[in-house]
Amino acid sequence: MQNLSWSIWGSPVDKIAKELASIIDDIPIVLCLGSDRVLQDCLGPMIGSTLVEQGYPSYVYGTLDAPICCQNLEYAYQFIKATHPYKKLLVVDASSTKDQERLGKIVLAQDYKPLNPKLQDIELSANWFLFGVCSMYNNTFPQMAGTRLAIIQKLAETMSTALISAVAQIKTSKGNSHNYQYAYV
Repeated sequence: MQNLSWSIWGSPVDKIAKELASIIDDIPIVLCLGSDRVLQDCLGPMIGSTLVEQGYPSYVYGTLDAPICCQNLEYAYQFIKATHPYKKLLVVDASSTKDQERLGKIVLAQDYKPLNPKLQDIELSANWFLFGVCSMYNNTFPQMAGTRLAIIQKLAETMSTALISAVAQIKTSKGNSHNYQYAYV
């Protein structure tokens, strides 16, 4: 699968949901990365919290109440792999860009190269990665002053709605009725 991307300005929920439903054969565990303390990094926990509130039917790790960031990612990832060794994993995270035109894009990929040097030593293996491009990046750090909460909120709404819709499509096509809960790590 090549990387796919959609702009939040074009109402992409149905397109993203259809693509996710076509490549995901079972409802995956969702690992939402990020921190509730840094604006440009809060996308993952916002999506995790929204998925929990909307009743996502599998395990969700990483919410605003229990974020998974560079301090606890390695532990959380090992816990997920030990607890759910045969489940598929979808990682959700925020991303930065050097290209202003990419702000507000949602990217579905099968590979992951984190910008954060603290995360580069952690081998994070997942089936899919879903990124929201929410901030500008320069060679030293993401530009905090240029990050708009409206973009992050629109990305979170779009991505969580697309995931819930994709899961509904998967459940309908497979007759899958598993109900799980979110977990604190």
